[in-house]
Amino acid sequence: MDYSSNALCERIISEIEVVFARDPNLATFEVIPMPSNQNKSPVIHVDHNFGLESWCVKHIYDYCHRVILESRSSRHPSIASVKYLNVAILINPDVAMFWNMRRHLVRQCKLKTDREFHFSALVLSKKPKSSEAFAYRRWLYSFESRESIDLAFEISLCERCADRNSSNYHAWSHRLWVLDQEPRFLHFEIYLTEKFIRRHISDYSAFHHRVVVLRKLLQVGEIESEENSDYSSLCDLIDCLLGPGVAVGKTPSELLVVLIPNAPATTSLTWSDNKQFKSLLHCLNLAAYDLQLTEELRETFGEREGFELHRRAIVQFMVESCRLFDGCFAGDPEGVNSSINNCHLPPATKTSRRENQFLDTLRLREAQRSEATRKWCQLFLDLPCDG
Repeated sequence: MDYSSNALCERIISEIEVVFARDPNLATFEVIPMPSNQNKSPVIHVDHNFGLESWCVKHIYDYCHRVILESRSSRHPSIASVKYLNVAILINPDVAMFWNMRRHLVRQCKLKTDREFHFSALVLSKKPKSSEAFAYRRWLYSFESRESIDLAFEISLCERCADRNSSNYHAWSHRLWVLDQEPRFLHFEIYLTEKFIRRHISDYSAFHHRVVVLRKLLQVGEIESEENSDYSSLCDLIDCLLGPGVAVGKTPSELLVVLIPNAPATTSLTWSDNKQFKSLLHCLNLAAYDLQLTEELRETFGEREGFELHRRAIVQFMVESCRLFDGCFAGDPEGVNSSINNCHLPPATKTSRRENQFLDTLRLREAQRSEATRKWCQLFLDLPCDG
């Protein structure tokens, strides 16, 4: 039998169409290794899981591709081409033309957006690194109101894709897009990423994502969680960073005097009422916790390049954050809020500035590490670590 015949391909595609119609809650798709025909249907459907035997994949894809090109030549893709698009995209989701044809059908109201969300999630179950599938989901959301976006599902979908494929740039980028739509998710992202990091210690994408979240938290300047509003959880910042040689209290104003020595002393009593200063303390405390986290992971799993890279990124975040606030007061006190919101580090001023005990303590700590770390601090942070 000629397995590439049109009649056989049409029969298999029709069986796949029946599966889609019968089970609107399909969760996963997979190509099942099967080198030859076993005289039975190659379409397997069990408990919302859908599979296709590998022996027929090439023939079906070639046939679908040919039919799609013929329908595209008319410049008016019809709803009849959807079943071929379904199969072609499931097999090879990286062809932009297939997704653009679906976009055209959505604009014509021939495809429902809720079913398209489900279909793209099914595609990602097979190929979690599909940039076209993630881009299609973002495009679909342009037809929805902001309140109707299921952001929690999008984050869980990104996590599943990152679980299945390490260094999944497209999944983490889509996750950042979700956070941009709803910044209140940033606080919970800190805890979610720690769980992911402990499961995937070799995936540096999660470490990088964590630093980006910290920067966004500082920029947003809002802390939604009530547990952080009383500053009772700043022990990581106090114990891990300031060190025994620095005299500092435990109130927000006393901490900020050490972190931002160039701020006017007359405003110290009102610092705790400013959401930007609250955010600074909160983010620096989270950064201090990450320094402890990298040490814990190093002791458990041994030396890894990702641990050291994350530590450097955290140190850079802490140094730049303190210089940002300190520089705003030293250069333009009135523009502190706008500079912080724009993540703009003002140029160093030539005016006399009080010594920053926090940065000095951090410099001494980094000086005790490797020679490479000391050189990195000198080159990228302008922190001379001479030992």
